[in-house]
Amino acid sequence: MNRRDFVKYGIVLAGAGGLGLSVLKLFDKPSPDNFQHNFLALDKPCSFPFEFMEIHEEGKIYPCCPNFVDFKPMGNFYDQDLFSIWNGKKFKELRNKLLKGDFSSCNRNICCYNPAEYTKDFNAAKQLPINIHLCYDQECNYKCITCRDEIFTNSDEELAKLNNEILPKILPFISKLDEIEFSGGDPLASRHSRKLIYEVNKSNPNINISINTQGYFLDENNMKELGITKLYSVGMSIHSATRKTYEKIMRQDSFDRIMKNLEFISGWKKQGKLENLRIHFVVHLMNYKEMPAFVKIAEKFDAIAYFWSYKPWESAEMHKRYKEVAVFEPWHKDYPKLKKMLKNPIFKSKHCILYPELLKIAEE
Repeated sequence: MNRRDFVKYGIVLAGAGGLGLSVLKLFDKPSPDNFQHNFLALDKPCSFPFEFMEIHEEGKIYPCCPNFVDFKPMGNFYDQDLFSIWNGKKFKELRNKLLKGDFSSCNRNICCYNPAEYTKDFNAAKQLPINIHLCYDQECNYKCITCRDEIFTNSDEELAKLNNEILPKILPFISKLDEIEFSGGDPLASRHSRKLIYEVNKSNPNINISINTQGYFLDENNMKELGITKLYSVGMSIHSATRKTYEKIMRQDSFDRIMKNLEFISGWKKQGKLENLRIHFVVHLMNYKEMPAFVKIAEKFDAIAYFWSYKPWESAEMHKRYKEVAVFEPWHKDYPKLKKMLKNPIFKSKHCILYPELLKIAEE
């Protein structure tokens, strides 16, 4: 299994709540079924530090999701260029540790371990990652209850810095890659990220672009404006199966528009213009009863419904109510109801992947 399989099955994802899976072995033919039911052993080096880097706010560079390495960065692109960081001491040390079977730098409770066949020193062979994940731009037109309490818009000063300082610095690097993934706030709602998407696509029309979005601007007009005629992967954060719950969680009355845009992008998949389509669902007290219906939405639009448990972010007031909403915790009053619901055969669907914490509940 390589990193493309993890993107394909919805495992590479950034956003409120975090993510993670560990896998037992390499599969000849990866699928959601054999993937999500085998996640225990660490018997091969993890491929992420060999193929991938992630850029976050304040210029911090990570070899995977920051949670997976306890928020210990590999460097900062304000201090170094990306080539130097990727081929620098910290990345090399981590790769060599993994080649020796040493996972002490990783948080094994949540990490998205991606096994690889590396058996010799990678550092002398490849000077660029395969994929880079851009998470540093937090501009977004939503204030989802699990993520933030205010809509975030870059100030004129911040936008000028992003466009005039950061974009020229990272564009030469990322334009040479095979894949690029956009996250952060919402790339399609961000003025800077939209500019970067356009420039990347123009400079390297063959690059595989993945976008994680709430989906409000995921329509034909916006794709034309960005010059996008194909995408590798799309992840839509929806978190509900009904308009009523959507409005409570996303704090916006746009459920019908999102369903219309989901139908549009599903059409791209049918036409071969999109390889992978995911819809995301962060599980908590307000929405867990809609999980089966959400899988049905995924089945309808030929997507994969990806469920993971809520993890508190201090940028949202909801983190203060963790004990109230953490329905997946054994001590929660609704835990038995969630446990019973997860026995539903629909969660074995090829259109569904459960985060390990939820999968363990389902298999109890």
